[in-house]
Amino acid sequence: IEGTAHAQGIIESFPDSRLIDDEFLKKYYSAERTKGLAGEFKGRESKVIVLLPNIEIITNDICKCLANFVNVVTENPVYREILNDKSTIVNYYGRVVDD
Repeated sequence: IEGTAHAQGIIESFPDSRLIDDEFLKKYYSAERTKGLAGEFKGRESKVIVLLPNIEIITNDICKCLANFVNVVTENPVYREILNDKSTIVNYYGRVVDD
């Protein structure tokens, strides 16, 4: 897991391996960027280390964002009104079609 002593130990133990971490994925994420991807593994096809992000940190960040979203939606009267109107319309017409 990224950022742990265990991960650092593995990386240091295999210095000639190709590390696949967050930076690597950002570099080759889009289809246009994958053109140079094969060259990154040249000579190291069987020596690849995949470093996973720390799920605890990601989960905490997601929870913070979701809590912020809920606060914005529930505390902002404009959002509340728009969502209430939309859900009422969808709910009403959903029942009409089902009946």
